[in-house]
Amino acid sequence: MFRYAPQRVRDWYPKHGVQSDVTRGDSVYTIQAVRNFTYAQNGAANEVWLKNVSADPLTAVRMWYLLEPFTNSPAIAHPYFVFEFEDGTTLCFTIEGKRLNNAPYSGLKGLMREYELGYVWITELDALTMPLTHEAKALYLYPLTFTQTEVQKILSQLLEDTHALFEKPEFYNTLFNNCTVRFARTLKRIGHRVPHDVSWYLPGYSDRYFKRLGIIAPNTALRSPTFDLVARKKEVWEIIESNTEKYFQKIFTLISNWK
Repeated sequence: MFRYAPQRVRDWYPKHGVQSDVTRGDSVYTIQAVRNFTYAQNGAANEVWLKNVSADPLTAVRMWYLLEPFTNSPAIAHPYFVFEFEDGTTLCFTIEGKRLNNAPYSGLKGLMREYELGYVWITELDALTMPLTHEAKALYLYPLTFTQTEVQKILSQLLEDTHALFEKPEFYNTLFNNCTVRFARTLKRIGHRVPHDVSWYLPGYSDRYFKRLGIIAPNTALRSPTFDLVARKKEVWEIIESNTEKYFQKIFTLISNWK
């Protein structure tokens, strides 16, 4: 049965349990809740939400695209966006269909107002350890070609949109209000050219789309072991278990060496 209005407060699946708001100072934003669900190789979990995390778009320098395929079909995948800052730290962002606790994901239900749109800010360990310990078939990390100014505009826009979504919740839609559709709208808002594409509805094709647009460099070998963190799982886990922070910065260096 269709619901007529989204309801921000419900019994959500734990990783969707908090819809964060964002407040803005002069140039620095404060994210009220950043997900930090981390997992060890043996599956041991530490699921917490970090409160009042600061983000200054003016110190953002680069973006990376993390893509997790869900099935053997190249059409189905989930994207994450990784923002790198001047000091080497990162902040990750993803757009999800929020579902109720104990409810499995269904693309069909996503068309029927069963899920709500979630803008979720996450730590680098959350972005890395959750897929690596949940049997991800692959986890591709691509550098993006946005200029530093574009990266700062994208980060600012996503932070502003997070606040707008908190104030006025929306339903998720598998085809028309999903992760890639929303990011395409973000790019349009900052003046980037984003022609319509099938990847708006089938996110697994988003890396091909970004490559055609030049957002991923034209010489990038998509879906190759060079960019697959699962193919290099042993090395990635060594970085994670070093507990030295700035994990993505070290992984970025590894990728450069793998080429």
